[in-house]
Amino acid sequence: MAVEIRLPDLGDFQDVEIIEIHAAAGEHIEKEAALLTIESDKASMDVPSPESGTIASLKVAVGDRINQGDLLALLEDAPESEAQPTTTKAPAKSAAAAANKDKPAAQNEEVTVKVPDIGDFDQVEVIEVAASAGATVQLDETLITLESDKASMDVPSPVAGTVVKMLVAAGTKVAAGDAIAVITSNSAPATEQPAAAKPIPDAAPKEMPAAQDEEVTVKVPDIGDFDQVEVIEVAASAGAAVQLDETLITLESDKASMDVP
Repeated sequence: MAVEIRLPDLGDFQDVEIIEIHAAAGEHIEKEAALLTIESDKASMDVPSPESGTIASLKVAVGDRINQGDLLALLEDAPESEAQPTTTKAPAKSAAAAANKDKPAAQNEEVTVKVPDIGDFDQVEVIEVAASAGATVQLDETLITLESDKASMDVPSPVAGTVVKMLVAAGTKVAAGDAIAVITSNSAPATEQPAAAKPIPDAAPKEMPAAQDEEVTVKVPDIGDFDQVEVIEVAASAGAAVQLDETLITLESDKASMDVP
């Protein structure tokens, strides 16, 4: 019996464009293999097949604009009981991922990972996405890397499990509380959401610009919830000339490293 493959929930996105189709009628496709690629104004994403089988017919073409629930293809030889809408690697917030869970995740429970407190910064850029849909991640393994105008930081996974979908892409701007991934947990997390990320050092703690030849005491800026962090590198020495925002030392916590300019 033929199984309908429909476009799953894309969150706030509508009328996304199909930019590539990876399979044709009559071809065999494996479960989770990319069926087509769609593109929003933020990023592109693959829509995988929910089951293995033979494509009876494709109902869309490159250039079509589609929405949640639209019929994409008919699949033969797929188990009828498992014919469910597939999930997609969405680069934006989903309405279903509105808040972190208030209790630790049980085994096989889906956990929505969010951007933790990043201090005074409103929007920071995702410069690297280290995981993808279907990948297995360990507790505290890096999911994405963020970068402000001062430093970069890693956002780790709060649980060990399998990535259901990534909700951001490189170049996306995010703020504290934004959903970045959905993970199926295979063990309870050591701590509750949100996952701790490397704090972004604030601007140098000078109250006012220093006058020429005036001695300025440089202090460690706000490092969030960390009490003690280790100095792993000293980049300057007595007598050396330094420029504004040049790194003086590098600190390291159990989550990530950070430069103090």
